[in-house]
Amino acid sequence: MQPAAIERVIRIGSKAKFTDFLGSSSSPHGLDAYTKQAIAIALSVAMRCESCLKMHLKKAREKGFTQDELNEAVWMGISFAGSTAMVFYEQHKNS
Repeated sequence: MQPAAIERVIRIGSKAKFTDFLGSSSSPHGLDAYTKQAIAIALSVAMRCESCLKMHLKKAREKGFTQDELNEAVWMGISFAGSTAMVFYEQHKNS
């Protein structure tokens, strides 16, 4: 097998494993899906991940989160990440 082909197989396998991991870690176990969604929003803000925030805000709204619940999750992320996270959220909250 060519080195490029080997690298491709490793990349595809790694991506599949990571996708499986994400699915498993997002599934309700000890924490319900609603709580995990709030955590995902807080982490998206703290990490300043725009695509993550857009996706998790959309999912939260589909789950029926109120604006007050969204704000509470967001402020958890801001409290851990500081003022730069607050500016980030203000820029992307309507996405």
